[in-house]
Amino acid sequence: MIILAGFKNGMYESIFTILVVGMAIDYAVHLAHYYNEAQGTRYQKAQAAIHGVGVSVLGGAVTTMGAGIPLFATVVIFFW
Repeated sequence: MIILAGFKNGMYESIFTILVVGMAIDYAVHLAHYYNEAQGTRYQKAQAAIHGVGVSVLGGAVTTMGAGIPLFATVVIFFW
């Protein structure tokens, strides 16, 4: 869709796309799993899922971004 919209799909765009999609899927899957395992009413299950998963997903996002920051200082040369 990025290319069809007329945008260039370079190295940085690919990295950002992977990060965004990965974090979105990670959050949704863990939230749904935690919701299914929780007990109580729908409201209580939703509240427990947000409280239980929010910290873990936020920690995963911080470590993923922290690991990617040094990569911006590198130069990638394919088949050099």
